[in-house]
Amino acid sequence: MKKLLGIIVLCLLWCETSFSKETKLTCEYIETYYRNWDNNQFGDTIKDETATKSAYFNIIKGLNNTYGFETNMYLPNLRVVEGEKFISKVDDNNYLFYALKNTTYVSIEINRFNGSLTTNTGHTNDDSKYLIQNFYSCKKAEQKF
Repeated sequence: MKKLLGIIVLCLLWCETSFSKETKLTCEYIETYYRNWDNNQFGDTIKDETATKSAYFNIIKGLNNTYGFETNMYLPNLRVVEGEKFISKVDDNNYLFYALKNTTYVSIEINRFNGSLTTNTGHTNDDSKYLIQNFYSCKKAEQKF
């Protein structure tokens, strides 16, 4: 009986990984939008030299329409939500990944039509006075072999 139960559990684990789908994207950095009212910056667009210039972004679809992601993008603001789980919302137009810790949020949105990827960092209690947005242009990665 224990062997049968073990086989069933292994089969379920195998099925879960075999049914997960992955969408691989390659992304190029475009620019950063920055807003900080305390420093009289009401919306500046800059080229961030620390931003990852070329990156990969993998969207992973698991069972029950759950989504996750992997990336090598340098997103320093991910540290502010460290330990929090990203929630995914997917529709016909966008992939959205969102994490909130206390009043600080990080969101990653991918437009499924034009391939634009935007990362947002801000606070839920500041009337949108502080915001950092990084913009990337993505396309599906081609499998080379």
